Amino acid sequence: MKIIIFYLTVLFMQSFPVLAETDAEKGQRLIETALQKTAGFRWTTSKGQMILIDAAGNRNERHFSARVFEQSPNDHWILLVFSFPADVAGTALLTQGKAGKGFYWLYLPKVKRALRIGGIQKNGAFLASEFSYEDLTLPTPEDYQFLWLADEPCPHLLTLSCYKIERRPISSNSAYSRIVDWLDQESFRTLQSEFYDRKGELLKKSSVSGFKLYNQHYWRPEYLKMANMRTGKTTELHWLEHDFDTPVDRAQFTTRAMETLAHEQ
Repeated sequence: MKIIIFYLTVLFMQSFPVLAETDAEKGQRLIETALQKTAGFRWTTSKGQMILIDAAGNRNERHFSARVFEQSPNDHWILLVFSFPADVAGTALLTQGKAGKGFYWLYLPKVKRALRIGGIQKNGAFLASEFSYEDLTLPTPEDYQFLWLADEPCPHLLTLSCYKIERRPISSNSAYSRIVDWLDQESFRTLQSEFYDRKGELLKKSSVSGFKLYNQHYWRPEYLKMANMRTGKTTELHWLEHDFDTPVDRAQFTTRAMETLAHEQ
């Protein structure tokens, strides 16, 4: 009797199709996997260069240091402090809390106080670069609607396969209607992104390269380029080093600490 019931149960279950994962569910799952792959470092310090290039090819080079404190996989506190050239030395940007729900504070030496950046101000250009404040945060699941679009060869690395994923900002304050990312299927590194304005037209494109593996776990790029498709301007970020071993105190991520570090430049 038990055997008959077992086979009847199997036949009953087989009569109903198994619900397949939707493209939206797959997109969110892949983004969550990518975030988990980069999580767990706790803190890191870095040095780098930001290079502004206009349509004529003229270059404006800046030097900065960066500190990151990880509270959770989706909650990173970031402090950028510029030291060169003289006209931007002492300028600092502090990001507190989760992407989409965090706070941005910009310290300008001429103003001598930290200014809070909020609402549609996040769409503004950061220090005349092609990066907006919005671009400087991680794509967390709570801030976007995700959609898997395709599996295809990675841009510029045709020997690798990529997940092509669309994310649509939930916030009406976002400058973008959608963003399309290419994540390599092996390590879940974002290799390229396309940013579309509120009218659905391509506005900017970023490319990332020169990845290095730190502490046998954390991939970090040496080079990031953001190109404005309308103006012909680009901004390049060159990361010179990353340190995952020197502890970073959360107390450094306050407006008072930011002002102190800025004055030291």
